[in-house]
Amino acid sequence: MALDEIPKGDPVSHTDDEEAADLGRILYIASFTEMENNYVNYDTAQWILISLPLILIYGVGLIMLLYTPIRRYAVRQDIRSRKLYVTSNAIVYKVSRPLCCPCFGVSKLEKHVMLNLVTDVLMELGCLQSCYGISSVRIGGSSGQNQPKPGDDVWIQGIANPRLFKKLAVLTALSNIRKQGADDPAKASGSEESQLRLEEIEASVKRVELMLSSKHQKPDDYPKSNVDMGEVV
Repeated sequence: MALDEIPKGDPVSHTDDEEAADLGRILYIASFTEMENNYVNYDTAQWILISLPLILIYGVGLIMLLYTPIRRYAVRQDIRSRKLYVTSNAIVYKVSRPLCCPCFGVSKLEKHVMLNLVTDVLMELGCLQSCYGISSVRIGGSSGQNQPKPGDDVWIQGIANPRLFKKLAVLTALSNIRKQGADDPAKASGSEESQLRLEEIEASVKRVELMLSSKHQKPDDYPKSNVDMGEVV
């Protein structure tokens, strides 16, 4: 599937975030709204599961349970503040997290991952996450050297359509790396390893697409099968 066939998010004119636009044309704006309640409930369940065993340790768990309403408020404000863009040059992620006591203010996180430095895009789904339909997306990045550092990764939860985001990020990164190699052959060898890795992911995505498509169609319909973008991995 060509890059220009991928559904686009809101155009640049529909967003007030000029910094994201400065990194290139915005191709996709991820949404967190649909998963807001699920994410808050998932975080609350995780918090309670941690708190209960700690009740035996001088009542620490009881204090944590009493803090639960405040935490739910903080987590809700967290996910409402999240912004995730895929531009023609980078993946931009911004979030404002309230501090342990919301009245103390917020801590802001802003992460830019240049597409030519993307080495991997993974989706993770744990047991508790599957109960609430929450997937984790991890974007592996490199600082430009041979070995990526752990701090270069971006870990995001609560995306409404993580499968579509993963596919678009992989295809955009591949397109960016190939274009860079065509424009500057001297840099092509430096990006070869990242390109091979992303091509492996792209091939895996296509195999899963075919599997998902075949499960929802009769054998007679296989020659006419088309991939549903809503089912992309």
